[in-house]
Amino acid sequence: TSIEDYAFCGCERLTSITLPSNLTRISDYAFQNCISLVTIHIPNSVTSIGGSVFDGCRHLKYVHLPDNMTSIEAYLFDGCTSLTSVHIPNGVTSIGDNAFNNCTSLISVTIPNNVESIGNDAFCGCINLTSVHLPNRMNSIGTFAFYCCKKLTSVTIPSSVTSIGDGTFRAC
Repeated sequence: TSIEDYAFCGCERLTSITLPSNLTRISDYAFQNCISLVTIHIPNSVTSIGGSVFDGCRHLKYVHLPDNMTSIEAYLFDGCTSLTSVHIPNGVTSIGDNAFNNCTSLISVTIPNNVESIGNDAFCGCINLTSVHLPNRMNSIGTFAFYCCKKLTSVTIPSSVTSIGDGTFRAC
């Protein structure tokens, strides 16, 4: 029912994987540096996805996240340079540090209404991200969260935000 830490880490020729419907947990670094992994569908039975799970999966283009996730952990998609869009489930309340760092092909991201915080460097280096709408429950945006998002032309910041970190929109 679980995939443990580093289980498939560095499996450079892994292009796809079918996960069982009774899977409940994917632990830290499980698919880190699986550079040939292109797509993954995570079943809704999964309630916990650790940090850095897809870190360095540079050919990952599509991922289906389970509906019952409550957080996007740190470094989850760091360096996934082929990821073009991601749908964050409605139950997510926080996006961790460096979660989408250097996802250079990321064009769009839907941040659901329940998200209250975005961590440091969360979208740093997403050079093709064009617009971001932050939900009304949002209260904090971390340091350098959108640093170097060079194509970012539109950001809606709700009045509920009480903290914006240093350099959040620097080099946009």
